[in-house]
Amino acid sequence: MYLQESLIVEKDGEWLHELALRNTAMKSLNFYMTNLVKFDFKDLELIAKNCSESLLSVKISECDLTNLSDFFNHAVKLQEFGGGAFSDQPENYAGLKFPPLLTSMALNYMSQPEIPVIIPFASRLTKLDLLYALLTIVDYRGYEVAVQNFLRVLTGRHENAIPRSKRLLSGEGSHILLYMTGHGGDEFLKFQDSDELESHDLADAIKQMKEQRRFKELLIMVDICQAATLFSHLHSPGVLAIGSSMKGENSYSHHLDSDVGVSVVDRFKFYTLAFFERLNMYDNASLITLFGSFNPNLLLSTAYYRTDLYQQELEKHVSGLLFLKLIVWNYRLWCSHLSLWISQGILKIPTLISGFT
Repeated sequence: MYLQESLIVEKDGEWLHELALRNTAMKSLNFYMTNLVKFDFKDLELIAKNCSESLLSVKISECDLTNLSDFFNHAVKLQEFGGGAFSDQPENYAGLKFPPLLTSMALNYMSQPEIPVIIPFASRLTKLDLLYALLTIVDYRGYEVAVQNFLRVLTGRHENAIPRSKRLLSGEGSHILLYMTGHGGDEFLKFQDSDELESHDLADAIKQMKEQRRFKELLIMVDICQAATLFSHLHSPGVLAIGSSMKGENSYSHHLDSDVGVSVVDRFKFYTLAFFERLNMYDNASLITLFGSFNPNLLLSTAYYRTDLYQQELEKHVSGLLFLKLIVWNYRLWCSHLSLWISQGILKIPTLISGFT
């Protein structure tokens, strides 16, 4: 049964219950990356019991893996599993046991603390798909997060000793999200509250990237005071820029944490996340929809969009929004195909995912 990425709207979970009651020879069950989430875990367990000699592959929608312990215990012939999620505390997965013949896995929404879960049987895996794992790795931290290092990451002008993990391994087919937040002003963004990235530095680096064929499309999102001014000197084709505020405007935080006495999220980021939370993964929205969602009365500033360098019709172009959906789906904000962070002294360069066009 193959429903992967299906747009079927689920009324209830009875479809899986009927399948569990009436089938004893199923080999493959696949409703991976769908919104079919109303099923009862007992029905998955019943399928594993009734089809214990035939069931070889199961790929499901999002659910916490701690709910699948009984299913795994009965799926003794299972060779492939995909889906689920690690949404609980890492220690709660310590006793999770997978089927003894499992050789292929596709894991969703896991972080580094959950990696030990797969170590006991990692040696027998022939395929491990982490496309939607959204693993976050910090590549530059502390005083390494400096303007010169940032520009080197963009342009690829590193010393030979710099490891691959600290490089942006992009190419002419890459779609890149560059997200920057912190303190800024008229045509500058501060690093470490002292070093400054100026608008002409950013424009020159992006020009070099384009000349070196390091991207196909580049989406820049900047959340600082007077964010729009950082785009003043951009002139490279294929670039789309979004800023949280216009010249002369500040960007504001959304709310405080009363326990620690500091702001926990900026308004621009908060309402960007809220926009994606309202979307289904398969909604046919465009970047124009995102732009139109920014309300000056809520942001307390005026969001700015620079679209003159972009070479596609934004009303019809949905692929840019598609990879943004992957960034924020299920509260995993700002991890993507390729993304850079400048926030609180951290620069992250997640691994390149090939084949995204």
